[in-house]
Amino acid sequence: MDSKTAQSMLRDIKSVKIIPREIYDQNSKFFEEYNKLTDVEKRITESDISSLSVDLPYYKVKASTLSDEIFREFGIYILNCKYDKDLGVQIEEELSNMIG
Repeated sequence: MDSKTAQSMLRDIKSVKIIPREIYDQNSKFFEEYNKLTDVEKRITESDISSLSVDLPYYKVKASTLSDEIFREFGIYILNCKYDKDLGVQIEEELSNMIG
């Protein structure tokens, strides 16, 4: 495979923006208050929301582990997964591969 083809394939990988359930729960007051903000205030907090989220390749995220979209304008989902501040998001399948 040549370099051009490889780069094209990498660009075509679909991703899903998620917030791990644990992070969402720790910041639940912030998310509850978000819905009460004005449009201007919401724009200001966009970077706060982005700092709590992470993009994962779609193929790593099973649709059944995604909850409802919490921020339609951002396309962010809550993901029921383990999260470690040093290792990041831990998908169950990856954990079982690391252990087994």
